[in-house]
Amino acid sequence: MLENLRQIGVFVRAAEHGSFAAAGDALGLTGSAVSKAVGALETSLGAQLFRRSSRGIELTPEGRGYHQRCKALVAGLAEAGRDLGDARSGAAGRLRVCMHPSPGRSRIVPALPTFLRQHPRLELQVRLEVNPARFIERGFDLCVLLGDPAATWGAGGATGALTSIRLVDSRYLTCASPEYVASHGVPEQPEDLVAHDTLASVGADGEPLATWHFADGHRRCTLQVNPLLVVNDGPALVNAAIAGQGVVHLPALNLQRRIDRGQLVRLLPQWYSQAPPVTLVLPAAARRLPKVRAFVEFLQALFADVGPGTARPPAAHRPQRWPVLTGVHRGGL
Repeated sequence: MLENLRQIGVFVRAAEHGSFAAAGDALGLTGSAVSKAVGALETSLGAQLFRRSSRGIELTPEGRGYHQRCKALVAGLAEAGRDLGDARSGAAGRLRVCMHPSPGRSRIVPALPTFLRQHPRLELQVRLEVNPARFIERGFDLCVLLGDPAATWGAGGATGALTSIRLVDSRYLTCASPEYVASHGVPEQPEDLVAHDTLASVGADGEPLATWHFADGHRRCTLQVNPLLVVNDGPALVNAAIAGQGVVHLPALNLQRRIDRGQLVRLLPQWYSQAPPVTLVLPAAARRLPKVRAFVEFLQALFADVGPGTARPPAAHRPQRWPVLTGVHRGGL
């Protein structure tokens, strides 16, 4: 098997250079040794990989197909070797992360330049997506969820070879722009929102998230809104609210910085409800790798500074058994 791997590596290099002699120069071998290794590989496969002529070598149709498969194998072995070296020398190499767009766009991605400056030998690839299922099989090192792992991996959560780390719990806030508040007034109770323009995001089922929960420590209620605008992107929805288009009800992670900058005003400040947590999921063994450990520590520090608006509500404040309020929205679709 080891000899076959060596011969495959020689074959791939010969195909890349189009010459046994040039491949030999790259590998520190003679052209004759390269030709002999390729010939032995052809014998073991029972197939001709190159046409040989006085002008050089050319891949056969079988050789082209075999080369496509083998070059990925050789590249993977090379990357594994680099990762092993990186593991001994600190955070370096390629790290692939998939993350939910909401925490990704609102908090993680804006902080990545600082992280990369701290780890200049690290190459980071990020994919924003809602559903991270089978992230390992798809080549990712870890994923950042919005919600509990049980929602993706079943009642047992991230089990087996996976481990989960709760980064932060959040709460929903209700906000609008100062201009909207000046022209439409300030709601005193959740029920008042039925007279306001509301903006809603989209759930995993593709339906608008138009059922808004509220609690103030003593009273709990649910408000069914009829949104004027529905957007499947949290940051875009926040921008719509900043532009004065209506009231949003989103996790504080999406809103807190905009509130701090005065771009949004928090409405119903005594009312809140629990929002989905931000959870990191990764293979249990991967945390020993310096590049993964560095990213985990970066995320933990990034979410450690969340303000009181994102703190987890006391258990008595978490919504349950909601009475339902409904109303006709004057700006409905």
